Amino acid sequence: MIFIDTSIFMYAAGKEHPNKEPSVNILKLIAVGEVDAVINVEVLQEIYHRYTMIKMKEKGIELAKKVITIVPRIYSIELSDAIKAMEILEKYNVTSRDAIHIAFMLNRNIKEVCTYDRHFFGVEEIKAYKPEDLLRAYEK
Repeated sequence: MIFIDTSIFMYAAGKEHPNKEPSVNILKLIAVGEVDAVINVEVLQEIYHRYTMIKMKEKGIELAKKVITIVPRIYSIELSDAIKAMEILEKYNVTSRDAIHIAFMLNRNIKEVCTYDRHFFGVEEIKAYKPEDLLRAYEK
């Protein structure tokens, strides 16, 4: 099982960018069940927040609805995740949002994340993959 970071959905839905096509392709694999993916509700909140801030709230709502249909498992954040996030923040130079995701992962024994966010790549308890790295693994 692999956690899909918000960055993947944002690149897939965004304008042309080198990260767009690999993000779209990994989401296609998730949609057909080839990649065992999971997210938490904080991913949806990050989508709402970003699109609301750039005055594109309707597009954010539309994207969140698509995410809900693509990702088979979406979990809540618990108090234990917030407590674990404090430990992550003390140990690593990550954002508070990334700390929540990492805590969520560790509390559920999820050891892999697909992301373009560089903060995840320095966390020793998990393995971070860019979509293109995962795509190569699924081509074999």
